[in-house]
Amino acid sequence: MSSARATVGSVLEAASLVVAVALWWLGIRKFEVSSTYKTVLSVIELGLLLATVIGLRWEGLLIFTSANAVGLLIASVRMAMRHETIIVGISNRTGATKEEVAALLKRLGRREELKWVGPIDRAEWVREIADRGRSIDEIECIAPEIGALSLVYDRPDPTWLIRSFDRILRLYGMGAPQAHEAAETIHASIRASAASFDEMMEAFISFHDPPADVEQAGS
Repeated sequence: MSSARATVGSVLEAASLVVAVALWWLGIRKFEVSSTYKTVLSVIELGLLLATVIGLRWEGLLIFTSANAVGLLIASVRMAMRHETIIVGISNRTGATKEEVAALLKRLGRREELKWVGPIDRAEWVREIADRGRSIDEIECIAPEIGALSLVYDRPDPTWLIRSFDRILRLYGMGAPQAHEAAETIHASIRASAASFDEMMEAFISFHDPPADVEQAGS
């Protein structure tokens, strides 16, 4: 009887271990550091996971390793599928072939300004720039400047940054090859003033495209 209970207990522990690993890989469970309370809970969860592995001994280690291997494989497949979907979207938007888009992403990945950005995020940035009606060549000029500005100014929302920077280029009649000049001007203006990055971006836009209430007040 005791042997049967021990077997059932081991099975339940093994099942809980598999479920715990799956929850971490699926992103349902994450290591939280946003608050002391959440950090403590995350540490406790990891401690319980480790205790389960130790309790099952070699079987626990085997289950833990196998579950993580499967999780890594599934995550890799999902990432590859997502990356391919983004490439197709960029290709459709720019009129370039998938091969040309893939080559662009590879080149951008070697740029110092964009090395810190993950491959999926980098591809999504390129898709956002493409959605602004930019060609492959224009994207190659603009994307590194977006990466540099984002890194220097505390990584603001990339969608906002891309749309704002693209708008500034168009409002000031600057082509994509002048993206570096525009970024340098923005940076120099911030250093010479007390404005924040967000405020300076809005100021550049408002100078040529003031809000409706400002236009009415001026008239």
